[in-house]
Amino acid sequence: MSSNGQVQNPVWDLYDHLRSACLNIKYYGARLQTIERQNFFIELILAIAAPAAAISGWTIWTTAPGKVVWALLAGVAALFSVAKPLLGLPKRIKKYEAVLTGYRTLFNDLDEIRVSVSQSGKYGPKEREEFKKARDRRNDLSLKEPESKPQRALIKTLEEQVKREYPEAKFIIPEVI
Repeated sequence: MSSNGQVQNPVWDLYDHLRSACLNIKYYGARLQTIERQNFFIELILAIAAPAAAISGWTIWTTAPGKVVWALLAGVAALFSVAKPLLGLPKRIKKYEAVLTGYRTLFNDLDEIRVSVSQSGKYGPKEREEFKKARDRRNDLSLKEPESKPQRALIKTLEEQVKREYPEAKFIIPEVI
């Protein structure tokens, strides 16, 4: 049954999966962006503090405050150089990119089915078969998700966005054949 009390039409499964794919695109896109920022920040600190870095010879680093800043920067860089391989950020980035690409493809496939239903006004055997294939791909994708504990607060925020973008009133309730 839909949230407004209507009797459940089988097409709601399609629409729910469409919204779920949209949510996953938003979630894994946000998580990927966070990890890419972390990786960039670490790479930047390592590049700045590298012993052969052109800025290490700047006069500012010979002043008392400059020496303190340079010592702190070098210490942070040393910590990052040890932590970077342990964090495995490039590997995590690849995993997030793969899952994000999978959800984008899934969303596009589900949206094609939605458009077909909208244009024909029917949810027939062809659309149900395509939906079954999409569900199978979704199941495969769920096994590749890179997080065992998703960030619930982020999910809650993104769910609200998806509900605003795809309210129930936006969907056609077709004849089921």
